[in-house]
Amino acid sequence: MIQSSRSTRLAWSCVGRASIAALAIVLSYQAVAQLKAIELAVETRADATVLPSGPSSTLIVTPCSGCKPLSLPASARTRYFVGKEPLSLPEFKRRLAIRPTAMLVVFYLKESKELSRIVASAP
Repeated sequence: MIQSSRSTRLAWSCVGRASIAALAIVLSYQAVAQLKAIELAVETRADATVLPSGPSSTLIVTPCSGCKPLSLPASARTRYFVGKEPLSLPEFKRRLAIRPTAMLVVFYLKESKELSRIVASAP
């Protein structure tokens, strides 16, 4: 009788673990299904981009060959980086003037098309 009791507990233990695993898979699928892109990005070269002149101006970038240029309004919330180093807009422009072929990733909000940040490749 002891052997049967152990087998029963082991069987229920396996069923419990399998149920928990199945539930975790279902919940993770639902969580992934609810993810939404809130930001989009364009990769470009610095010399192919018109940078904003200030927080109330516009960046102009062409996302691909043959595509229409995008006009992305900058704001006081827009951030500028070289690598991981945050910079002011004037310093960012000064650094890009030295390296006009630097690669940029231009991030903007999907809904409003507001420019959120620009990241230049570090030298």
